[in-house]
Amino acid sequence: MHQLIALWLAVGAVLGGLSLVSRLTTDPLDDPNPAYQRPGFLDVSGPPYPAAPLGAGLPADGSRSVIFFTRPSLEASLVAALETDPGLRAAARLVIVVCGRPLAPPRAAITAVAESPACPTAHLDRMRTPRDGGPPVGYAIVGPNGLVRYTTLDPEVATHLSEVETMTRTV
Repeated sequence: MHQLIALWLAVGAVLGGLSLVSRLTTDPLDDPNPAYQRPGFLDVSGPPYPAAPLGAGLPADGSRSVIFFTRPSLEASLVAALETDPGLRAAARLVIVVCGRPLAPPRAAITAVAESPACPTAHLDRMRTPRDGGPPVGYAIVGPNGLVRYTTLDPEVATHLSEVETMTRTV
């Protein structure tokens, strides 16, 4: 009997420890509801809807677009990753919306748009608000018909560009 109690206490301690570790490893830029962060399928938030206009003909009719939302402190790493990913650049028009003052100079084949820290376009594109309550860090995939098909928060998007390309090619 004592062995069984000791076993259940050990199992409870291990599960409690794992729960604590999972709580401590959450990023403040993550989605408060993990089910909406990088779910991996289109139209997770309902039927497609028109993308918010960004000016200069963006998103472009007839071509796929990926709109990245980022903060100034994360912009340089995102731009560097996008510059070294020819597959994604070939699959879609790339737009970076910097929610705040942009730091990196604009690059060829990547359109940069600066917005106020409130990032109104992100709200029009129905981007979710991260845990820290600030502007979103993630992306929206817009199909050739100008409709948003996928949005997600992803603070580590610069390391997941192959996933972005796969999702983009499906729309």
